[in-house]
Amino acid sequence: MSILSIPANHPYPQAVMRMSPPALPEPEPWWPHPAFEPEWWEHHNPEIVHVHFGFEHLDRPQMHEFLKVLRARRIPLVVTVHDIDNPHLADQSAFHELLRLLLADAARILTLTTAARDRLVSEFQVPARSVDVVPHPAIVSPSYVPDPLPAPEYPAAVFLKSLRANTSTELQFYSEFAARQPLTVFVHADQCDHPLVQSLAKVPGITLISHAPMNDATLHHTIARCQVVLLPYIRGTHSGWLEMCRDLGAYVLAPNVGCYLSQADDPRAVREYPVGDGGRAGEIAAELVTLPRLVFQGDRVAQARDVEKLHAEMYHELRGPKFAIALVAPSRFPVREPYPGGLEAFCATARAAFRRHGHRVELYAVRGSDGHCREWEFPGVDWTGYEAQETDHTYPPGQREVEDVAFERLRGHLERAVAEGEIDVIHNNSLHPGLFLGDHPLPMVTTLHAPGFIEVQSGIDLAARRPGPHPAGIFTAVSQTTAASWQLPEAAHILPNSVDETLWRLGAGGEAAIWFGRIVPEKGLHIAIDACRMAGIPLRIAGRVGSPSYFEEELRPRLGPDLTWLGELAHAELAWEVARAKVCVVTPAWEEPFGLVVIEAMACGTPVAALARGGVAEILADFPDRLATDATGLARALERAASADRQATAQWAVDSFSLRRFADRYTELFAQVIA
Repeated sequence: MSILSIPANHPYPQAVMRMSPPALPEPEPWWPHPAFEPEWWEHHNPEIVHVHFGFEHLDRPQMHEFLKVLRARRIPLVVTVHDIDNPHLADQSAFHELLRLLLADAARILTLTTAARDRLVSEFQVPARSVDVVPHPAIVSPSYVPDPLPAPEYPAAVFLKSLRANTSTELQFYSEFAARQPLTVFVHADQCDHPLVQSLAKVPGITLISHAPMNDATLHHTIARCQVVLLPYIRGTHSGWLEMCRDLGAYVLAPNVGCYLSQADDPRAVREYPVGDGGRAGEIAAELVTLPRLVFQGDRVAQARDVEKLHAEMYHELRGPKFAIALVAPSRFPVREPYPGGLEAFCATARAAFRRHGHRVELYAVRGSDGHCREWEFPGVDWTGYEAQETDHTYPPGQREVEDVAFERLRGHLERAVAEGEIDVIHNNSLHPGLFLGDHPLPMVTTLHAPGFIEVQSGIDLAARRPGPHPAGIFTAVSQTTAASWQLPEAAHILPNSVDETLWRLGAGGEAAIWFGRIVPEKGLHIAIDACRMAGIPLRIAGRVGSPSYFEEELRPRLGPDLTWLGELAHAELAWEVARAKVCVVTPAWEEPFGLVVIEAMACGTPVAALARGGVAEILADFPDRLATDATGLARALERAASADRQATAQWAVDSFSLRRFADRYTELFAQVIA
């Protein structure tokens, strides 16, 4: 395996890749990195590219060209976000734009702290489940940590080095600090003519030490003789210096910018001061110099082993053939949270799974979806003027014709993109025949999410008459029940849906049952209400009302104090609610194609009691005592399910329906249809 790490000759990449294949060699100095130039690619073809930092010198067109090369060569991109705010730049706007481009293309996104992950979610709209938090490993090897002196030689110190752009150059900052706590200032000798350095030499309470740049051994020995180290930063995100100081047992004073405080091994070890406020920093330092030294609070050896193992496994998972996938979603609702139904949730999960596998994924979906191709978006269904007649499967006048036109446009685009090598395979999740109607077959894998219906079946029948292997593509079905309802030119592969175990996680449970999903007649919420009342269990309900008439006729008469309406919830909120439920009740009133809610609930450890219809019965085949045929039997099944072991329930769901297994099986089919 060949990995291009940008950079490679830096302590952090070297630390995390000890158990991984070595990175491709790079010149000294590594910045600016030659891989950002087109000429470099004439002689190299890595399997994986991992960008850490060092891209701030690029402009937008240069970054586009770099990413274009990776797309064309189907090379997975890994991005570790060290800097959300670049410490060398006063204006972050151009850097943030470059970072957005990288994040949008990345198969894997890593960062060092939960605070940084939260910023990526809130400011860059990255899904939280797409970001792995990997703590900064040790800078100083435990075997090289010198023994601290009985009394620190430097109670409080700051290392200005060459006065980089993120370092405060305000004399007042340092003089106010020294007025509260004497300060030793280390600075490179080549900075002695700097106005700040000349002024610092005259400030009472400051001892100025000029020196040549220190090698690692000298630097570590010096910091080990400090009690408190001041980080005089005015911006930035994370700090290797902070980690080095903590490796050596020094307290750290960090400004309240970036995510420095989130790096702390212990809240006592890293203290925060208002950026630029030397007086407050000095007050905190005066307190810290009186305390006993505090060694790093954690196991650096175990941490390093875990970080190295994570990187090695990630690189291994990203090996193998990679494809450019056009993922076509249903054309009725947008793929965004809160998801209108299981189909939209499936498409979001599939995109995340394929990207984590290293594939390039372009989403074709309804206007308003997250991260879709806007030029080829579906218009959705407009019920204006017909609101009382709205359903999830019919159309008001003229809307089906609008949808037909959108699919005709999309098919033409996909045919051109495949011919030009921009797309390798189409993963079709739509409920429309349009992609089957062209003169030539597309390299397409169609997932059948619903029972057979005439419009799509007619399109398949027409496509099946074309010559050649897989004239209509390859088919998968989410259950045997669904597959049996279609007439296909070749047998469908049964590929169950998957569950994102990073989102649907084990919870402690509670006293109430939960029902979640689309509130439409075929989901049978009225049966769940009746069964829970028979069992004497309060019920919490989450979902979108997809049929107003069903709500008025069947549900409103059943409302009562034992029901709690949660409305539509974002996935993270919904997962939290499910994890704190005693039991989940699933009530299909039709031959349910799969039953995604079943595996989502069980991944949270919440056992499921259900009506034995369609794919739900297939999922729960190992748990026949939790299945029923009517409300009375369901009430008894609820009581039996509620006693199940939650940890065993969660483990069963993750083992049976993991994202990794899902992506592997689809990758095999993608390769088959391309071949």
